[in-house]
Amino acid sequence: MRNGTIAEKISPNSVRKIVKRYGEKVADMLGANSAERKQLCALAPHDLRRTFAWFAYDKTKDIEGVSKLLGHSSATITRRYIGLDTPEDTAYSEAVPFL
Repeated sequence: MRNGTIAEKISPNSVRKIVKRYGEKVADMLGANSAERKQLCALAPHDLRRTFAWFAYDKTKDIEGVSKLLGHSSATITRRYIGLDTPEDTAYSEAVPFL
């Protein structure tokens, strides 16, 4: 089933390059200082996956659904993955109610 799929057309290295270019563009748009630019340019595809997971959970509060989206074998793994077991992340979620 891989014949003709995106998996054949774009390599993992290409995805990393796209994400890095996106980070550079965002840094330019924000007028980021050198430290901020360095962080934005160091973005990796996995950072986007984790961010997606965090926001999907934060919006829905459906850990089982997010777990399925990520392909995790259990919701416990997803909870650890997005940091729900840490007090800092709970405080962040409560402090930023509009997310």
